[in-house]
Amino acid sequence: MKQLSRSLFAGAVLCALSTSFLAGCSSDDADDATTTTVATAASGEDTTAADATADDTSADADSDEPAGTEQVSDVCGLITVEEVGALVGGTVTMSEVPGGGCQFDQEDPRAPTVAFATSTASDDTDGTFNEGRVGAFGVLTDATPESPGVGDYSAVASGTIGGDSQQGVGIVQVGVTIVQVSLIQGNGIDGAQVRAMTTQALTLAASKL
Repeated sequence: MKQLSRSLFAGAVLCALSTSFLAGCSSDDADDATTTTVATAASGEDTTAADATADDTSADADSDEPAGTEQVSDVCGLITVEEVGALVGGTVTMSEVPGGGCQFDQEDPRAPTVAFATSTASDDTDGTFNEGRVGAFGVLTDATPESPGVGDYSAVASGTIGGDSQQGVGIVQVGVTIVQVSLIQGNGIDGAQVRAMTTQALTLAASKL
């Protein structure tokens, strides 16, 4: 699967996770997909993703609000290529996903690709999360779900999407911020490993909220 095809596929998966609350799922932004930075997991170089950082919407140090209660508009500006490189065990590039979100690719087109998209729940209860979870698992054939216990609410699942390889989807909510994750691979990684890697991606995202 070529990189552009994987990018469009990841965007479609993220949009399908919950069309009821994930905004911007349009192919009109396809021309905006741009690679922003590169990193190697084993590298000792001090590489930053400053260009990938949008508005810093995290809580100020002087804020009286509890952690996780403020909305994060886009977790992509808070996740670095070094962190995702360590997660997948290789060199990754970060690019925008058409329609919103970001994607971390490896040079090998069959190696795991991880994509993130951010949305906002109607409140801090599990209502919006549950809608998203139904959408997330609905994109998979023969989904195997797990509840990893990440953030306030979370769920991951593995299954197939139009092929034989196991793919992963996940969703996590912290406060009113929801992050959806897709993990696409063609290297024959089994479902248990895919769910474990998807859980690691959810844990990384939740640590930024």
